[in-house]
Amino acid sequence: MNEPERDTTIDVSGLPTFALGARTPIFWGVVLLMAIETTMLALMVLSYFYIRGNFSSWPPTWPGDRAFRLATAGVLLLLASAIPNHLMGRALVSHKVVRSRTLLVITTLLGLAAFATRVLEFPRLQFRWDTHAYGSAVWGILGLNTFHQVSALLENLVMIVLLFVGPVEKKHLHDLQLGGFFWNWLIGTTVPLYAIVYLEPLLFPR
Repeated sequence: MNEPERDTTIDVSGLPTFALGARTPIFWGVVLLMAIETTMLALMVLSYFYIRGNFSSWPPTWPGDRAFRLATAGVLLLLASAIPNHLMGRALVSHKVVRSRTLLVITTLLGLAAFATRVLEFPRLQFRWDTHAYGSAVWGILGLNTFHQVSALLENLVMIVLLFVGPVEKKHLHDLQLGGFFWNWLIGTTVPLYAIVYLEPLLFPR
């Protein structure tokens, strides 16, 4: 006699419909995006140090004291934004929407202030992008970093509007968490770039 067919259907009705972190495909998409952008920044930094070896005096033109002060202020503002951004991540785990929204607003305001210092920084650089190879490297590094700042700020602003206007779904909390993850990456790349562009010429001139 033929054995009766077994029911191989799996009941997934009890599984959660929402997840945070590495359990979602979009998380790994964002990770790959950051890996690509980090590679681009690394290539630009390598070009910077290659150019350094071609100059007998370094830097050929100092970026300028005013640009240096503005860049320092911008980095400090971004570092300060790491605190509300971290607290927002903790609030998201507990699904505290109102607290997350408030912390996102604080993070974004600090980010906008940092972006304003960058806007003021560019015209105060003591060289143009086409003045020499060093100028091209510095403008390229700062330009790509500024693009990342704008991308992160636009994403934050969109999420702020959504959180105030609604409706807010659980999937939006995951988007917000990924935005905070990207913001941390922005801070983590801005600080070493600042050190390379401004501190390295001060500490190791020739």
